[in-house]
Amino acid sequence: MGKVNYLRRRAAETAPATDRRPDSFLLECYNPNARHITLTFTVRAAAGEPQAFQTLIGVPPGYTRARVAFVDISQSVDMGSPFEVEIVPNDCSDTALYFGLLDFVKERPQSETTNSTFSRKNTWKCIVWDLDNTLWDGILVEDGPEKIQLRQSVVHVIRETDQRGILHSIASKNNQDDAMAVLRACDLADYFLYPQIGWQPKSQAIAQIATLLNIGIDAVAFVDDQPFEREEVRRALPQVAVIDAAECLDIPQRPECQVPVTTESSNRRVMYRDEEQRHTAQKAYVGDYTTFLRECGLEIDIRSLKETNLRRVYELAQRTNQMNFSGNRYPEAQLTEVMTSPFCETYVIDCCDRFGDYGIVGFAVVDIRGPRLLDLMFSCRIQSKRVEHAVLGFLLKRFVHGTKRDFYANYRRTTKNAPSGKVFDEMGFEPVAEDDGVLSLVFKEGREILDDQIIKIRHDLPLLDAVTRTT
Repeated sequence: MGKVNYLRRRAAETAPATDRRPDSFLLECYNPNARHITLTFTVRAAAGEPQAFQTLIGVPPGYTRARVAFVDISQSVDMGSPFEVEIVPNDCSDTALYFGLLDFVKERPQSETTNSTFSRKNTWKCIVWDLDNTLWDGILVEDGPEKIQLRQSVVHVIRETDQRGILHSIASKNNQDDAMAVLRACDLADYFLYPQIGWQPKSQAIAQIATLLNIGIDAVAFVDDQPFEREEVRRALPQVAVIDAAECLDIPQRPECQVPVTTESSNRRVMYRDEEQRHTAQKAYVGDYTTFLRECGLEIDIRSLKETNLRRVYELAQRTNQMNFSGNRYPEAQLTEVMTSPFCETYVIDCCDRFGDYGIVGFAVVDIRGPRLLDLMFSCRIQSKRVEHAVLGFLLKRFVHGTKRDFYANYRRTTKNAPSGKVFDEMGFEPVAEDDGVLSLVFKEGREILDDQIIKIRHDLPLLDAVTRTT
């Protein structure tokens, strides 16, 4: 075996590069344990270059087939030059894992229907479930709660993906009170946010769920046993991934579910429950929205990027679309470089209010030599709460107030971040140039810095020295 492995490695190292690109790296693994295990998957340049791609692959009990999209890897590593692949199991020195195929693959062409279901690369933020003959065996309105049988294997899928920070909801044609009574009896009701149980078309229910969660419709998957319902959603909402209930047990192995797992991701559902309370309080509030925000007691903590929060920032970068103003996805290795750079100041943003803790909701990077804002991104949970205005105001006061320097910002406008990008106009930034789709904006020294006194800000950043502030 040693000789075979040596010959295989030599053949790989001396093989010429090919123009034909694979679709993904495919990993097959059997986990004989009763617990979920994670694998750190890394691709790095073999010549000692700092380029690297890294992600986390979840391996639940049993057989797993996971794919890592080649296009995602190639954005971080030059795949036309020699590279190395490393797969490291985490926290499982006391057990064994059995691996099958570990290689780059080109998928066999599939039918149009299959491709529309399985070839998506977007990370799913919410999975919407049917109930009858999907979550349970039987039809509630015909069989009654006594005769339906919960599918425990489906419950396992929901609980496992919930731990990864993927949300869940319901689009079911049923009587709401009866269906919710069954879910409460099974201790499952808390898993489903904004369930839409009634008799409207399921495409309408799914669109309503996405609106209430404030996520893009292309970040939603829908599971149903009925071909009619799947086709109705597919035609009305082509951005939604549509899955046959017969194939739902493979969901945790899907590439769209391979997301970084952090303490905050496992608590994401709880954070959205807090958001439901905010939404209810806002609807009941008599008065203007700005006054309501002030009474919410919003507070921000700003800290530097450190090893202790790097994993959460990496997760945020992978998930954020609507409020990512640079479009950068930041592999973990690149985040480490930014963290240690003498020319960059980093800002990790926590938020809370009287309803609960949002956790880490934002990240920013400023090149202090400009000064220039290189990156600014936020979780959609804080959209319309003036958090982005408060953070920009903080940065302007830090770098502009009391100096004779202008402050610059990079902004790559997309259809998704354009509504949120209005914050730059509102704060007084002006466009000065555009290069390869990236706008260069400037905030002129001497302009008034907007501060609406809605959000209290705390930070542990050191004072900038006089040379940094005036050079």
